Amino acid sequence: MISPPLATFLEPGPGNSTRWIHTVVRIRYLTGLEGGYYAIVGAETLLLLLSFVLVPVYGRIIWRRKPVHENLIHIALQQLAIYEVAIVARLAIILYESGLVGNEGLAFEPVPTLSILRLMHYTHVVFFNIVVYLERYLATRYVSDYERRRRLTIPIVINAVLMVVSIGYGFKVVYAQSNAYFWTGVSLIPNSLAVGGFCAILRANEQRLNRLNDHLSRQYYCEYTLSLKLQLKENIWSIREMRKSLLLVFTFFALAALLISLPPILLQANETRPMLEVFVAVGNLFMATAGLVIGVGMCAINERAREILMPGWIHRSELADRRSSIDEYFEILLALWDDAIDKNFGRTDFFSIIATIITIAVFCVKAAMHPPLHINIVIITMVELFCISFTARLVMILFEAGFLFVPDFGCQPIPLLNKIRLVWVIVILNYNGPIYLERYAATHFVCDYERNRRIYIAVILSVAQISLSFGVIHIVTNDKSLINEYSVFFVFAIPNVYFYFANKWLLRRNKQRLDRLNSLFLVKSRISRDVYTLSLRLQLDENIWCLRQISAGNAIFFVGLIGTGALVSVPPLFHYSVDSMWILQSFVVFTNMAMPAVSLLVIVSIGLSLDRFRVLVLPQWILDKITRRSKKDEMIDETPRRRTHRVTEESNLYFSHLEDVWKCDAKVHM
Repeated sequence: MISPPLATFLEPGPGNSTRWIHTVVRIRYLTGLEGGYYAIVGAETLLLLLSFVLVPVYGRIIWRRKPVHENLIHIALQQLAIYEVAIVARLAIILYESGLVGNEGLAFEPVPTLSILRLMHYTHVVFFNIVVYLERYLATRYVSDYERRRRLTIPIVINAVLMVVSIGYGFKVVYAQSNAYFWTGVSLIPNSLAVGGFCAILRANEQRLNRLNDHLSRQYYCEYTLSLKLQLKENIWSIREMRKSLLLVFTFFALAALLISLPPILLQANETRPMLEVFVAVGNLFMATAGLVIGVGMCAINERAREILMPGWIHRSELADRRSSIDEYFEILLALWDDAIDKNFGRTDFFSIIATIITIAVFCVKAAMHPPLHINIVIITMVELFCISFTARLVMILFEAGFLFVPDFGCQPIPLLNKIRLVWVIVILNYNGPIYLERYAATHFVCDYERNRRIYIAVILSVAQISLSFGVIHIVTNDKSLINEYSVFFVFAIPNVYFYFANKWLLRRNKQRLDRLNSLFLVKSRISRDVYTLSLRLQLDENIWCLRQISAGNAIFFVGLIGTGALVSVPPLFHYSVDSMWILQSFVVFTNMAMPAVSLLVIVSIGLSLDRFRVLVLPQWILDKITRRSKKDEMIDETPRRRTHRVTEESNLYFSHLEDVWKCDAKVHM
């Protein structure tokens, strides 16, 4: 397998020995071509000096910033260190081949040792694709914990073996014991296989990541799922980046191999020896250029390396370009915004209101079919959410956009529509009042409030609230001297704080009564005296649950109330000139668009916060997914659709307890 080396570059050494000194120009054969040789060597020297300065700088930055895995960093740093040594060796060889230093011959020391150092770098370049593929293969093999357990023994062993192989190869070649051209041609095969191997492990990582995502979508959980996903994504990214770099290295390596190997094989005649030496000089120049181009190219291909190695002035220029692009973008956006305000400002408002109306209608239908709370609360809420206000706003949009003609906004029906909107704003602001009164009535008639629903309570409270709101708005809009609209909003918003704490008081009162009832229930002699114990206990429990749900909904309601109130009341408080009046109009347009969106968000949030209403609205598969993600042990097989489900469970518990007490009393009296 080891054929005799070509005798073209054999040089006589000490003691009748020979040395195979490759890639060294014999200047004695360049008769009449010395000028071209010195020009080529001068350009090569400049490139080598530039690489000599840049290599340690890049190595230091890569070591500190670590754009890839640390094991790859160790392998790359050894490549850079050997390249730095090879640059020094080549600069020293230039002194000897040009005759500036030493006259004994190229086979005498230190030229053979310097050639071995250069061949060590060539060996590292030849094996670069293979060792990187081996490291990425091990990263794929130990993918579960490769980031946490870095396994520094992998790059240490790889670098040590590569160093031994490169030293042995360089010694064998220089001492004429092996054919460098043969092994260069052979090395093309594993390099090609390494590039194909990168595609194979990339496909394996992608398939494994797809299988993992498919398993997660089917609720198969793993202890190391997060680590595995992150490492697989990191492997895929690094293999894609390294594949591009390896293709660049392989391309230059193949070209260098052809440029170095073919001329000595084709130009062996004595008359072609000057041309052969010129090709040797050009090959050295090409390798110096390739070392610089490959380094810069790999950094340019690798996104992370490109960011950390890019000079500061390029960052500043890119930042200036980005700022100018951002300024231009926002100028265009401002122009489009102005155009939208001038022409089509009502389109978004129109569709958001339509979506709000549809959502409210669906919620009302669902609540009427399966009341999640007491029917009186449902009736009051449906009256509050009735879409008269949004319907009035839709008609006003038609007038504002010009689809319906009106001489002036002060002419009818614009004032009437505006009054209807304000009435329903007051109704919503005062929502907690009727709810508190209904819960107070439920506490007062607690014994039979479930059996005798007393729907007239909800009707009276709703009619009284709407009548009061109409009266207040009529007085305010007709007589501006009494109070303005913004003060009315604050006057009706303040009682919500009182009703919030009043609901807390009712909750405490129901809890205390239930505790007293439970303490009486434990006394056996009083069990038979209270016939309505079960109904009372269940109704108190229902009152407590409803008040807790109302308190949770009030928290969301207050957030939406404060946000909408700030949008409506704060902008008009500032002074605007004629030139800056467009700012106020922009706030008005934004507020009109935000109010239905905020209303929709608040309604959906409150509805989803209620356990019973969430069951009615969400599909079964979403409920199952929420249950699994909350890590509950028991899965919901069939979601109840009636309020009587929990009541049935309480009844069974009560009667089982009552049966035990009855058996105990029967044994005592018998």
